[in-house]
Amino acid sequence: MKENLKELYTKIQENLAQNPEKRFAVFDFDNTCILNDSGEAVLAHLCRNLLLRDPFLLEEDSELNEEYHKKVFETYHGFSNKNEIINAYFLCAKVFSGFSPEEVRDITKQVIQSEGNQLGTQECYGMTIPHGITLQTQVIELIDFLKKEGVAVWIISASQQVSVKTTMDHFGLSAQLIGINNEIKDGKFTRTILEPTPVVKGKVLCMRTIIDSASNPIIVVDDSTTGLPILTTADIPVVVGQNNALIKIAEEKAWFMI
Repeated sequence: MKENLKELYTKIQENLAQNPEKRFAVFDFDNTCILNDSGEAVLAHLCRNLLLRDPFLLEEDSELNEEYHKKVFETYHGFSNKNEIINAYFLCAKVFSGFSPEEVRDITKQVIQSEGNQLGTQECYGMTIPHGITLQTQVIELIDFLKKEGVAVWIISASQQVSVKTTMDHFGLSAQLIGINNEIKDGKFTRTILEPTPVVKGKVLCMRTIIDSASNPIIVVDDSTTGLPILTTADIPVVVGQNNALIKIAEEKAWFMI
């Protein structure tokens, strides 16, 4: 165990002793609880295998051909590269339009199995993207520690809720979950995204609406600057990963880093 993780555990126990009512924690999911992004992996799978069912994902009627699948894939990564985070996450959830919840579970299971837990890279439409999905061991240890201390653990993810839950189940990760929800019509997801949406500031709104309207979490763990709004609500903000911009902020504010 790293020394700073021991210090973090001590800090949590001290905080709980002083504030026994502070009994919930919030974690991001992709690149926080797991290494790599399960939502991106599913999107790549759907596009690579020409499985999309909604021809209006890019707000214009298109044929469900290879060109369309390539364009959806490139549009998502274009949003991500330009830091248009809300557009990126919404498109990543909208690709499930036309699928039933059970079909989403089946597809996600297939993707996780095909990705495996060895991290590397792969090619998709001429772009190099991550390959492999595995648990962030220290984050899982932290979750287990919090549960033993009587803290309710919540995952608030900007990825599609059914797909995230399927990934959690695959890895045996038990926690309460808030993710992006699509409208369901005639048993199938549509491209309409339901409010509140757990993206950037929306994570705080979801926390206030669903978890606790007034109290702050004892700890928030996130890997990206998009998590700053919810990180700043925590008694103990914790940064995980290698996001240089977030690491710099964490160092300036003397936040925990694991």
